[in-house]
Amino acid sequence: MFKRFSLLRVFWVSPALLFAVSLRAQDHTVLFSTSDAGVSRPITNWGMDTGVFSYDVARRDLIFMGTNTVNFVQVVFEANAPLTNNDLTHAQKVDLTNEVNLAKMATAANRWILSSGTGAGVDPWYQSGTGTVYPDRWAAMMSAWQRNYNKTLWFAQPFNEPDWGWGQGSQQNLYHIIGYLRSYLRRLRAAEMAAWESSGGDCLLSECANQICER
Repeated sequence: MFKRFSLLRVFWVSPALLFAVSLRAQDHTVLFSTSDAGVSRPITNWGMDTGVFSYDVARRDLIFMGTNTVNFVQVVFEANAPLTNNDLTHAQKVDLTNEVNLAKMATAANRWILSSGTGAGVDPWYQSGTGTVYPDRWAAMMSAWQRNYNKTLWFAQPFNEPDWGWGQGSQQNLYHIIGYLRSYLRRLRAAEMAAWESSGGDCLLSECANQICER
């Protein structure tokens, strides 16, 4: 099971940041007043991740952020076994139940995010080659997890930290998986999944985010 998640990452990367490494550091004077009221920039979205499968971690998150403040949770899907009759395995359903129980701890969270939690490995059934996957199988697997969660999702993220090397697939795979998911929404469970949005891969390095999400 994937143990490392971030609750929220920024996918947009400024060109200035990409080229900053080639410039010499410069000193800048920043003027401010300690008595000025300033400008309020409140954080409106606070999220909790359930992918670590830990009651203690979830409880700590809620204590630090505030149970009434956390308004979305991230749950995960696993690609560690093939679909059986277009459904999850028993072991996967056990993991899913654990995640649901953790998500329910965030009583004020009315939005769910689905992300990749397959750090323990990608089953060969999903892999079409080295570093690539079958987009239709990957999308079908994500849809099966959503059906079992039985929850309308805020958005879904096919890959998580693809630059770490889990074997989650290529940029082109990501593009096609999102296409399959959108087709699935239109043809099948549109009423339940109409709120789905697709997200690019959560990346560890900014240059990877620029590459994997540029489409």
